[in-house]
Amino acid sequence: MQYALRQWNCLSEQSLLQLHSLVSVRSFKDVVFPSRSTLLLWVSKWHQERLVKNNKPQGRPFSASTPDIVERVRDAMLRSLRRSTRWQAHALRLNERSVRRILHKDLHYYPYKIQVAQELSERDMVSRLQFCNEFLDLVKNSTDIVNILRRSDGY
Repeated sequence: MQYALRQWNCLSEQSLLQLHSLVSVRSFKDVVFPSRSTLLLWVSKWHQERLVKNNKPQGRPFSASTPDIVERVRDAMLRSLRRSTRWQAHALRLNERSVRRILHKDLHYYPYKIQVAQELSERDMVSRLQFCNEFLDLVKNSTDIVNILRRSDGY
């Protein structure tokens, strides 16, 4: 929850603590006041830095999907398309979940399983067309065929 820090900056330590004791005695509806420890932290920050603004925490970066890493993942996927994301992550020394997130959100790749299908030839197309025409003739000539097919289990 954010507080109006500019308003608090002009107050002294003593007036902040007096304000805190006043607020703790009275209750206000739907108004959130900073705690005593927060006020003391603000005062000490003001004395040290003349600034009460929160700095970004140092340490590990928030996201693993930096442009450099995204490019590394893209290159690795294009180099070996058949390698699983688990092995890609191991080869790139990245977390598997991070690689999956980069593939999905940054590179717009989606998981799928390759299925082998039979290639259709010209002769197959002719035989399919012939079957369709024969079946349409059968349906036109026999009104019972539709009911038989609807009731059967396909055997």
